[in-house]
This record gives sequence, C-alpha cells and structure tokens, in this order.
Amino acid sequence: FGMGKSCGGQASRCGGIAGAVFARNARGQVVAMQRLVNSRYSFLLAPGRYTLVLRFENGGSLRNTVVARAHQSSKSDFSIGIL
Repeated sequence: FGMGKSCGGQASRCGGIAGAVFARNARGQVVAMQRLVNSRYSFLLAPGRYTLVLRFENGGSLRNTVVARAHQSSKSDFSIGIL
C-alpha cells in the first residue's frame, strides 16, 4: 500500500495527485494496476521483488522498488517536490 503526494510551491503544502500505479515483476511484466483513489493505492502481491511505477495523468512517471514478503505489509510512498 502507499500514497502519492505533491509538496512544496508557494504555500509549502502537500496535495493529492492523479494517476495509476503499476506493479512489475522481476521479468518486467505488469502483474497489477490500480488508479489512485484519494491519492492512495493498494495491492495484494505474491512474495517477491517488484518495481512500482506511478504514471501521472498528465504524463511522466516515478519508480520505487519494493520487496513483498509473505504475511507482511510493505509500504511504498511516492512524493513529488514542487518549486
């Protein structure tokens, strides 16, 4: 599970973002996808190493790597700094 947020700018606040998160396995195959809902996402994944890709609705993307373990939760947040 995790969330995406954008922080900074003139008001130095954090806000939500729009997009979708894709989970890719070690072979690069997309094994799960979820659109952000209130800037949050959640997957049930088999144990293993995954690359999570956040694709923004207006283009661009960010990547995080996460290791899923049996019977444990893993958290991976995406943050975007705005000047």
